Amino acid sequence: MDDRHILRVFIRCGWIAGLLTGQMMAANSLQAQGYPTKPIQIVVPFAPGGVTELSARMIGERLRQHLGQPGVVIIKDGAGTVIGTEFAARAAPDGHTLLIGNSSTVIGSMGKNVSYDLQRDLAPIALYYAQPGIVMVHPSVRINSIRELIAYAKAKPRDLRYASTGYGAIVHFTTEYFAMSAGISMTHVPYRGGGPAIMSVISGEVDMMFLGINTAASHVKSGRLRALGVTTKERVPVFPDVPAVAEQGLPGFDMKTWYALFAPANTPKPIVDRLQAITQSVVAEREFSERLAANGGKAVFASSDELRALVDRELKAWSKVIKAAKLDLE
Repeated sequence: MDDRHILRVFIRCGWIAGLLTGQMMAANSLQAQGYPTKPIQIVVPFAPGGVTELSARMIGERLRQHLGQPGVVIIKDGAGTVIGTEFAARAAPDGHTLLIGNSSTVIGSMGKNVSYDLQRDLAPIALYYAQPGIVMVHPSVRINSIRELIAYAKAKPRDLRYASTGYGAIVHFTTEYFAMSAGISMTHVPYRGGGPAIMSVISGEVDMMFLGINTAASHVKSGRLRALGVTTKERVPVFPDVPAVAEQGLPGFDMKTWYALFAPANTPKPIVDRLQAITQSVVAEREFSERLAANGGKAVFASSDELRALVDRELKAWSKVIKAAKLDLE
C-alpha cells in the first residue's frame, strides 16, 4: 500500500483555489434547481454509536444551516457496510441521499455478491475526518511492544489470536496488512461487531486486537487492555507515551481510518460542489474539530477529486492484501 499518497490526502487541508467563486456559482445553480426540496438522508452503514454517527449528526446540523433542510441520519448497518452502501447507490441522484463511507466501504464493495460498483455507482463528495488505530493486548499476554509481538509471532506462527469485527471488515484487513508488513502469521477470530470483539480481548478469550483509538482510550485507562503501538508514523496526543508502530521495526507503516461523504452517481455537479464546499467549511469549524479530536482523530478535508483518487488507490491496495492473504470475500 502506498502510504505516502494516503498521508498526502489526509494532511491536505488548504483551501481550494477559487473556492469563493465556485461557491457562488454552485449556490446560484442550486437556487435555480430549488435544491434541496426536502430533508437530506445521511446513510450510516455502520452500527449505531461511535464517531461515525456522531460526525453524521453534526454534518446534518450544518446542512440545515447552509441549505435550510436538515440532514437526517439513517442507520443501515450490516453485511460489512454493503446494505447501507447499496441503499445509497440505488437512491435517486438528486442530492437528497448521502452516504458516510470509509475503508470498510471500499472493502465491502469487493465482495463477490455485491450488486454495485463503488467507482461507477457512487460520487465522492469530500473527506472530513481521519482516525488512527491502536494495537491492544490483554494484560496477561507477555508482550509489551510491537517488536516483541513480531518476534513472538515469528517464533510461534499462528499462536497469537486476534479479534476482528467480522470477516472482511476493516479491522480484519488492517491486521492482515500489518501481519504481511511484519512477515508474520496470526490466527483470525471474527466476531459479529465491535462490542463482542472488544469483550473477547478484555475477557482474555483472544490475545489482541486493532482498535479505533477512541474506543481504546477508556480500556487503556482502566487497565483492562494494554497498548503496544499506534498505527501512524508519529505518536498521537491521546496516547503520548505509546510509540508508533513505525518506531518499532516497521518504518513507514501508517494506517488511518478515514470518513467521507458520497452521493449516488450522476448527482448533478453543482450539488456535489456545494456539498463539498459545505463540508470544507464544517471541517474548519472549531467545535467540529474539537469534538472529533476528543475521539482521538483529526478533522481534515480532501476534495472530491482527492477522495476519488484515494478510493482508487485503496481498491488496488486491498486487492493485493486479499490476494496475498488468500482471503475469500463472499
